Amino acid sequence: MTGHMLPRCFFAFCIVCAASLFAGHRSFAQEADVPIDLLGKWKAETIEGTEVVAGSASLLEFEEAGTVDGNGGCNTIFGPLRIDDRNIRIGPLSVTRKSCPPDILNQEKDFLKALAKTRDFKKLPGEKALLLLDGQGEEVVRLVEVR
Repeated sequence: MTGHMLPRCFFAFCIVCAASLFAGHRSFAQEADVPIDLLGKWKAETIEGTEVVAGSASLLEFEEAGTVDGNGGCNTIFGPLRIDDRNIRIGPLSVTRKSCPPDILNQEKDFLKALAKTRDFKKLPGEKALLLLDGQGEEVVRLVEVR
């Protein structure tokens, strides 16, 4: 009987150790320290310098949990937001697959590409605008606050 107790005790010890490791591990979203300037809902005005299609809405919400969600103009989008100093990365994003008019789908494709290129941001308080910038500091998306 004593010979069987050692494997069981060792197994129980391994389970307790693993559980304590996982309990101490926080997911990225819980660790996220999203800058206050990013938080909230934003609507795209321009994507890569081009005005959005009239009557469409490419929306993005930055959440305290370190995630983003919104709408590309046609489909729902959501995914992680990673922040390291002021270097930000959006995605990879999950996207639903609805059928929409070609001009809206093209805009959505451009929006998703621009979000993937985002590395920095700049808030323009007087205009209530948020600029998403690529690695060279060039504007890829201009967003306005949604109330």
